[in-house]
Formats: sequence, structure tokens, C-alpha cells
Amino acid sequence: MNYYNQNSPGGPRAPTPYQAPPQNRKDPIKKALRKNANIIGFGMLLQYGLSIVVVFAISLLVGIFFYGRMTQDGYYIYENILSLIAYTAGFVVPIIIMVVWIRIPKDIAFPMKPPKMSLLIPGIFFCLGMSIVGVYLSDFLSRVIQLVFGLTPTMPDMSAPEQPVSIFVYCINLIIAPAFLEEMMFRGVIMQSLRRFGDGFALVVSSILFAMAHGNLVQGPNTLIMGLVMGYMVLRTGSLWTGIIIHFINNGVAVLLELTMRFTTPEQDQMINTVMLAVYVLGGLISLAYLMMKNNNMFRIAPSPLPMSEGKKHLYFFTSIMPIILLAVTVFITSQYLVP
Repeated sequence: MNYYNQNSPGGPRAPTPYQAPPQNRKDPIKKALRKNANIIGFGMLLQYGLSIVVVFAISLLVGIFFYGRMTQDGYYIYENILSLIAYTAGFVVPIIIMVVWIRIPKDIAFPMKPPKMSLLIPGIFFCLGMSIVGVYLSDFLSRVIQLVFGLTPTMPDMSAPEQPVSIFVYCINLIIAPAFLEEMMFRGVIMQSLRRFGDGFALVVSSILFAMAHGNLVQGPNTLIMGLVMGYMVLRTGSLWTGIIIHFINNGVAVLLELTMRFTTPEQDQMINTVMLAVYVLGGLISLAYLMMKNNNMFRIAPSPLPMSEGKKHLYFFTSIMPIILLAVTVFITSQYLVP
């Protein structure tokens, strides 16, 4: 049975997983949902594991063949290249496994048709504006955790290196690779495969998993918000390119600002941040108004045709075996970035 319907006008829409299921038969839906959940959970756990294994294997080989012969500059280059290889392997292999195991057609898992510019351009500014909401939400959560638990949320050190080659690889690590690989996983195979259970369900679950994948409470709230808005724009435009472009621009601006701070004074940094905040907020509000005026029901998601409540779908997904293990691993990793 083909669970994926790609004959909707305007590109892939919410696929129909079952042929008019009887109202009193929910078990096939539950079974399919749990299977999808376990495959996705396994894929994300594999992503964690592969990243660690690849780093260990390459470090071992480098230690054997290059121990004592690497300069300081060479070490920085090696460190960034190692990070890129581990990151790429950690995403590519699970993505391939999930596509094959779920048996979702590649053109459905990765809808790559060109998005309409009338949606893409304002969508970019709308998402960038929403990122400000995510940043303030992250800051608020950090303050609450400090006040209530006496712990300070931190995140992995992502300070830019100083050597030109290392900076080049660093930019690939934080701008190009995430824009393609994270979008192909979360707004691609994960969200698209879950759309057969409803677009709203697919959007929320993929966004939660996207936030969990970052493994820290500093980035978590912001990535949740960005996952929701980028995911919705991918659904609205029917193109994964929308998420890739927005992700690329969002990360690119952040890295550019970090590199610029090396050549500016604190006063200039403050001025740049103020200008960027104004541009993001103003651009986001104007884009939001434009999108709502030009598109009927701009932020309406079609209800799922399946005879199962949204609450039960989320319950079945997150109480499946692999998502439970994934949650436990994520909690452990996140705890490592909480300091007294």
C-alpha cells in the first residue's frame, strides 16, 4: 500500500496514509505511528553514536600517525575538519537509513521544487524576526533555571578560530552543513514522513526533535521556535529549499557577526546588535503583515483526516521505545551543560 500521495496540486501536500479507515479501527494507525516513531528515534540515536565513533576513530588514527608532528595551526585545522566529518557522517547515514526503512519516496522525503518568491522572501524575514522571540525565550528560561535551581545553562563552545583555513571549515560547519543536513533530516524525512498523520502533528513533532537534537537549554527554546516557523514555511511553500535558505541565512548572519566582533569595540558591537534587532523585528512585522494580506488563511493548517486525536498521536509517538531512549539520552547530554 502506498502511504504517500504526491498527486496534490502545487506539490506534495498532506499525504493520505490509509484508504478511508473505518472509524472504529485505530490500531493500524497506532501501529504505523509507533513504527515511524521507533525508526526516527533510532535514526537520531544513531546520529549521536556515529558522531562519537567517527571522532574517536579519526583521533586514534591521527594520534598514531601524526603524534608530535602537528603544529598548533595544524591542530586547529584538524579539529575543525574532524568536526565536519563527524557531523556529516552523523547525519547522512541516519537520513539514508530512515528513508529506506520508512519506505518513503525520495521526492516526498525531500521536496526540492523551487519555492515561490512571493512566499520565500517575506518568509525569510518573518522567520528571522521570530528568531528574536526565540532568543528572548531562551534568555528567560536560563534566568528561571538560575533562580530556581541555582544552575546556569551553557552550550558547546563554538568560538571561531583565527586561521584562514580553519575559519573556512568553521563556516562550513556552522552555515552550510547544518542548512542542508539538518533540514534534510528534520524538515525533510522526519516531517514529511509524519505528514501522513497530519501536517500539524508532523510540524510539532519535528520541531521538538529539532530542539532536542541541540542538547542544551541555551539553544533549545530558540531552535524550537525556529523549527516551527521554518517547518511551517516548508509546508506552505511545498519546498525544502525554503528551510535550507532560511537556515543558511540565519546561521550565516550569526557567524558573520561573531567574526566581525574581532575588529570592533564593545560600543560598536552594541550598536550593531541594536541595528540588527531593529531590522529583524521591523522586517518580521512587515513580512507578517504582507503574508497575511496576500495569502488567505496564511497560518491555517488543514486538520488531519485520521480518526485519532492529536493528543493520542503525540502520546503514542513519544511513548514508543526509541523516542523514550532518545529522551533519556537527550536529558543526560543536556545535564552536562548545566553548571553551578
